[in-house]
Amino acid sequence: MYDFTTKLEPFGRGWVNCVSDDLEKKSACGLLLWAKETSNLKIDADLGLCYAYMDGVTGVTNYGPTYCGDSIKYLIDGNPDVANELSYIRDQMLDKLEHQRMWDHFTVEQKKHIDEGDLWGGTWCGHSNPKYADFALVGTNGYRKKVESARTANPGNDDFYDAMMIALDAVDVLGERFKELAEKMLAETELTEDQRIKVERIAATFDHAPKEPCRDFCEGVAVFSLIFTLDGNAPDSPGSFDQYMYGLWKATDPEVRREYLENLWEFFHNVRAWNLTIAGSDENWNDRSNDLTYEILDVTAKKKYNTPNLTLRVHRNTPNEIWKAAYKSLATGCGLPALYNDEVVCPALEALGIPPVDSHNYCMNGCNQIDIQGKSHMGLEDGEISVVKCLEYALFNGECLHTHEIIGPQTGDAPQRASQPPSQ
Repeated sequence: MYDFTTKLEPFGRGWVNCVSDDLEKKSACGLLLWAKETSNLKIDADLGLCYAYMDGVTGVTNYGPTYCGDSIKYLIDGNPDVANELSYIRDQMLDKLEHQRMWDHFTVEQKKHIDEGDLWGGTWCGHSNPKYADFALVGTNGYRKKVESARTANPGNDDFYDAMMIALDAVDVLGERFKELAEKMLAETELTEDQRIKVERIAATFDHAPKEPCRDFCEGVAVFSLIFTLDGNAPDSPGSFDQYMYGLWKATDPEVRREYLENLWEFFHNVRAWNLTIAGSDENWNDRSNDLTYEILDVTAKKKYNTPNLTLRVHRNTPNEIWKAAYKSLATGCGLPALYNDEVVCPALEALGIPPVDSHNYCMNGCNQIDIQGKSHMGLEDGEISVVKCLEYALFNGECLHTHEIIGPQTGDAPQRASQPPSQ
């Protein structure tokens, strides 16, 4: 193990000092050390929610792989006293994550487009819909039971299951630290009465969560916000929120839960959440909307935010009241909800071999990609083409007018070509 003196990059230090060569276990060890050492934890006393952004140039996300960002070179240059330690982290991680170094696999032309900033997207790994709320619904102890059950059913994969257990330990550490942070705020920070109530609820939440299930909607969204922001500086898509949070919603006083729903909408707006899905049908075409569905449509109409991108799943048995609530929201000009037709989407998924019990559990992520929450990941190699840039190359004989380099095909002088008769 490397004897680090720096406190920078706890994820990277935990990753490289993991005694196992298994990448999942190394990532879990990185997450655990980061949870213990990060100072990037925040309680929003106005909203009653928690932020746990993974900071640093090394880390891991729910939607993609473990990463060691190119900006580590600036961290090394800016900290000459520990440059050798940071260089060790970089070299160790990049050596073992070589398959993820997309830059090395680009062609010369692609690299030019990236430098130009106009044509090639490149390295992003896509959106995802993990089951964020399971930490609120079953707790990490519930997850541990699932992990051990799966370990028994699938012998020979201990590194993978060990990694999952270590990651659960990291989430518990974050819960303990949020409890300590809430108690410190109550003792040392000047709070309004409303803020104090919310911070007291957070302290009470993390007295038992996330190890044990949450007891009401207030606790549920506090744990949800922790897990959701842990996804990185650009949290992803909440998924079928009115379905998985409904039990906690029903267990909460109507006035309090409405307040926290509006607070959550402010949170989604602040972190730029992507896509939240409501309503829809089950495999027998029964409607799955509930009173939380209506409240979400009402909050969307009230706030008029464009985040999260709200998806309303509709079908043959969608109640008229849902249509009216959707029209009311759309009439505000916010452009939401987007309407997705189960009658088209579900059969299309089933044509791919997805059973109806899963096809009717689809939700949207990102802009408008389809996932089965917790069971699929649309992924992508993010190659983005600018059609206007292609036109520029065609008109100017392959020259980029930004860099004046010849990047595109040299197709000749456009006016001269235009004056020539079409080829037979």
